[in-house]
Amino acid sequence: MSKASAMAAATGAAAPAPTAAPAAPSAGYVSPRQAARVPVAQATPGTTLTPAAPQVPPTAPAAAPAPTKEEIDSTRFAHLAKKEVALQKEREAFKAERAQFEVERAKFAEAGKKFQGFEELKAKDPIAAMKLAGFTDTEVFNFYANAEANKKAAESPEAKAVAAAEAKIKEFEERQTKAAQDAKAAQDTQTITQFKGKISQTVAADKDKYEFCNFHGPAAEALIYETVEAVFKESGDVLTPAEASDLVEKYYEDQAKAQLTLKKLGVKAPEAPAKPEPSAPAPSKTLTNRVAATGASSIPAKETREQKKERLINEIKTNGLRR
Repeated sequence: MSKASAMAAATGAAAPAPTAAPAAPSAGYVSPRQAARVPVAQATPGTTLTPAAPQVPPTAPAAAPAPTKEEIDSTRFAHLAKKEVALQKEREAFKAERAQFEVERAKFAEAGKKFQGFEELKAKDPIAAMKLAGFTDTEVFNFYANAEANKKAAESPEAKAVAAAEAKIKEFEERQTKAAQDAKAAQDTQTITQFKGKISQTVAADKDKYEFCNFHGPAAEALIYETVEAVFKESGDVLTPAEASDLVEKYYEDQAKAQLTLKKLGVKAPEAPAKPEPSAPAPSKTLTNRVAATGASSIPAKETREQKKERLINEIKTNGLRR
């Protein structure tokens, strides 16, 4: 109902007559604007002009009708129905799994009860317990017969002799192993004692060279041996008594020089020598066949024994001996 009809119905006046809609142009209708766009051909003498056929614009495809409310509701209901069917299938599958689980749990509970009854009956009557477990009378009889035969075989003179022989062999092997260990320990002790004796002889043979070691006596000899042990644990090298004594003597000497600077001794510290002027770097050697000059080799030289001794002395000064 239009607005004018509604007003007429409310006031009681006659409703206005509906105006006719303008007629749609026919298929052969050409508007003046379209006719102006048609090109006019130039006539040549002796020919007649024919009007060009009017161009009809293509008609647009009809638009699809919009879905109604009933169609929209039907589509939504179909989707909900599919989801409900899927949920129902999942519920049924879960119920089936739950039922299977309950069946398995009942089986395990029954087996647990049987095992508990078997354990309780085994303590009272082993034969009845074996029968409860499913053994027949023949199987029970054979089991006990074999057990009795094995027991008699173990108690036979032959079996006892074999067991005694095995015990003797084991005892002999244990004695041999202990004897070898004791012999090795005794040999190690003898080697250490001899080495310590060589240390004492080395220190006592040159009292001027090892003045500090002779002054400290047994403590210096123990420190020399500990130095040998520390070097062996660090590098695997075995120092001779003279080499270890040199290290300890140098250690005592450096300690004595350091103690001279103490105020309690009342000795003036010696003045430090002046540092020499840095000399110019030596020119690099050149090859005679006009090859470019080469500098010093960057490959580190292997540490000599003297350098190793000097490094160990410095480490002992800094960190002391490693136990």
